[in-house]
Amino acid sequence: MIHVEKHPALIPDFEFTKENMIEYGLSIPSLFNINLQGNINTAKHLSIRVNGLTKARITNIDSPGIEILRSYSSLTRSKSKTYRRNIKFNYLIKSLFYAESVEIYLEKESGADLNLSFQSQNIEVESKADTDTKKHFILKYSGNQAPFAAQFVKGKDFDIM
Repeated sequence: MIHVEKHPALIPDFEFTKENMIEYGLSIPSLFNINLQGNINTAKHLSIRVNGLTKARITNIDSPGIEILRSYSSLTRSKSKTYRRNIKFNYLIKSLFYAESVEIYLEKESGADLNLSFQSQNIEVESKADTDTKKHFILKYSGNQAPFAAQFVKGKDFDIM
């Protein structure tokens, strides 16, 4: 996937709020390596904003999509038993969606048992606030570091269309 060209995803930026997480039982996407420890009910304000969405489709009609489809086609013909048993009725990833940046805002009471951490290796971190009661970070990703969603298709329907 590292060599697959990314294109605008035509999906607007979006935000998870504390209320969304509680109401819908959402958790912070683990693919961003963001970890929230403690009870989010103790937060005064919490939001995670995902910005600059792009999409990489592995079945593009150029390289490496053509090579992937050629190998897939060869597998369906030469190892049909393996294909039927392991791929035909299972789901395969057709596209991955990436974020250019993730903005985290957390406000809490002093002493509240709620902590925020994230992996900062190979990402640019802009800190707008980092105190005991307020945390506001913008994590900027480059390349194919932050996939947060995928488009799946049944193995039997996997093609370039």
